[in-house]
Amino acid sequence: MRVTAKFDPSFTPPGGSTERGVTGELCVTPCAVDLPVGKYRLFFSPMENSGSALGDTDDLIVNEGITVYRRAPGLYRTPSPTDQIGPGALVVAGSTSATVGAIIAPNKDNSALAASLIVGGAAALIGGALWGYDNGRATQRDGASTVWQLSAPLPASPPAPPTPISPAPSVSADSQGK
Repeated sequence: MRVTAKFDPSFTPPGGSTERGVTGELCVTPCAVDLPVGKYRLFFSPMENSGSALGDTDDLIVNEGITVYRRAPGLYRTPSPTDQIGPGALVVAGSTSATVGAIIAPNKDNSALAASLIVGGAAALIGGALWGYDNGRATQRDGASTVWQLSAPLPASPPAPPTPISPAPSVSADSQGK
């Protein structure tokens, strides 16, 4: 996603920093950006042909030190007319089957066939209606952010691995002079 930031000039960080924040396109995810201290509104917009219809927004406060920010963008999906073809066909087939079953039901020779057509048609009709209801609704999932602060700068080189501690020697009754 493309990330664009809008700096909030009304925000005064602790310590009264006079550095002006950034406004404009920042990067394309995944990315790392060095932002001045301040409050920002971040706008996430999908890349072309990404399959996502809409973008997402979030607010971020950048303090002294390193701010690590991760975003799982939200999703909004509007159903298309083709989402209704399968459920519609199932409703038509179910209602046709139930109607044919009801028409041939008075004939005693076809009572088992009529009963199965009526029951199967009713099941298809109900299933298609429920499927169409579920497919016909827009879906929305809110985004989620994780933010944490590192107050000290990251070390230039990784710290040395800890030295293993050897287990204490076992003490037996013979070694204690008994």
